[in-house]
Amino acid sequence: MADTPLNEELKNEVIELRKKIVELEIKLAESRQSEEIAKINERKYRLIFENANEGILHCTRKGKVTNANAAVAKILGYENSQDMITNINDISKQLFVNESHCEEILLRVMEKELVTGVETQFMRFDKHQVLVSLNIRGVKHTDGKLNYVEFFVKDIGQIKRTEKALKKQKEYLEALTVQRTAELIKTNKKLTSAIKEIEERTHEMQVLNKLGDMLQSCETEEETYDLVVKVCGQLFKQDSGYLSILDETQKKLKIVSSWGDITSSPIEFHQSQCWAIRRGKLYFVDDSSIEPLCPHVKESIKKGAFLCIPMTAHGNTLGMMHLCIKTDDQNFSEIRKKRIYQSRRMMLVSIVDRYSPCLTNIRLRETLRRQSIIDPLTGVYNRRHLNKYLTETSKSLIKTGSKLGIIMIDIDHFKHFNDTFGHEIGDSILRELGQYLREHTRNEDIVCRYGGEEFTLIMFDATLESTQNRAEMLRQGVNDNIRIKSGTTEHTITISLGVAVLPDHGSTTELVLKKADEALYQAKSQGRNRVMLAVSSF
Repeated sequence: MADTPLNEELKNEVIELRKKIVELEIKLAESRQSEEIAKINERKYRLIFENANEGILHCTRKGKVTNANAAVAKILGYENSQDMITNINDISKQLFVNESHCEEILLRVMEKELVTGVETQFMRFDKHQVLVSLNIRGVKHTDGKLNYVEFFVKDIGQIKRTEKALKKQKEYLEALTVQRTAELIKTNKKLTSAIKEIEERTHEMQVLNKLGDMLQSCETEEETYDLVVKVCGQLFKQDSGYLSILDETQKKLKIVSSWGDITSSPIEFHQSQCWAIRRGKLYFVDDSSIEPLCPHVKESIKKGAFLCIPMTAHGNTLGMMHLCIKTDDQNFSEIRKKRIYQSRRMMLVSIVDRYSPCLTNIRLRETLRRQSIIDPLTGVYNRRHLNKYLTETSKSLIKTGSKLGIIMIDIDHFKHFNDTFGHEIGDSILRELGQYLREHTRNEDIVCRYGGEEFTLIMFDATLESTQNRAEMLRQGVNDNIRIKSGTTEHTITISLGVAVLPDHGSTTELVLKKADEALYQAKSQGRNRVMLAVSSF
């Protein structure tokens, strides 16, 4: 059936509106980067496609429906467009009442690329027939092969009803004006949204750059944990996640900082429980029915998406960052979700790329610092650190009147062990004693290797009595617990100890240290394996 003059004029007005939209798109293209324009154009087309009054569907050469808008789904009696896409695999048999008519139309499309004004009978989902008018366009690849066929579908009965509603020219013009205004408002909203998105990307880059600067100023690894997670909290406000660090000795990932809702996540888990760590690369899951969940991810994530990115530097795995992306409670289309997922991935990768080398540098600095103050054989502090520490703290100790207990320790008959059994046994004795002293002193106390087989224990806020008791406990503990094997023979070692306390035995740490050393030699001269108190200077 031919179009009426009113419909022809309406069509012309629509064409004019489309021309103006195209002109607006050209102007926008001059002031936006190609990627942003592509996104805007895609959203424009999708908006027009979804909201068009005219039914539109796409199908393959074999008749499989690949895309449809709400209007065509309504014309054909389907609940929604997705339902129509799912159910129609062959339009010739499922839509066309006359199957041969479909084949004829497709052949004409192959020849002319555009066929207009075709009237035919379609079969609705409820098996009722509907008379429709079709405009058909063949969309080809650059190589000339048919990509897909686009059908513009009109319910002719609906058009007749529309004609009756639009009898008066004035009403028609007013409706058209409203429609144009609405389209312009929609276009303006899309432009505003695009500008907002650019502003958000700019803000994100500023936050990332600031993160890089702040990381360079961190002195300890622990300082970086909260810093990184605070930035993640700013960039992923609707999401949740955590930073986990790899403990290489236990092969476990320990969560050191987090944001959002991860209350049911484990505090630590074996590295084999994360696919990203096992595969050595980013692992993203948005459909758990297709790809397996990491065992460390909580079950509720099955309805959302998550992302794990390993942190590596110079081939070494440092840890992993986990992000749970929240979209299910929003009315997001699949395309919108994919854009969100891609944006989150890029952002988290940028954070990891900045954080991994910084963490490596901090660890390297800490290693160098420890090497300068830790005795490599015994694992306790060296004499250099002891002297520096006493120099820095002596004035404050004297000023505040705090007590400081000092215990000088010497291994009895150490030269005999070295000469008789060799330096390897001597080194074993030093290592065992160093470990025992570390394990049987308070966290705030300091154990140092003073030189050779001598050790020093510094005890804070310790009275003479408590320092003496600790010395006696260490003497007895070493005698009872440390055993050194040489072949099939097991040796027991003993220690001698000298005790002095600031300010009881001197007004300076240097003097008290000397008094404790004198007490040590007195213990050795009186038979060894004993604790001696320093003689007071007052």
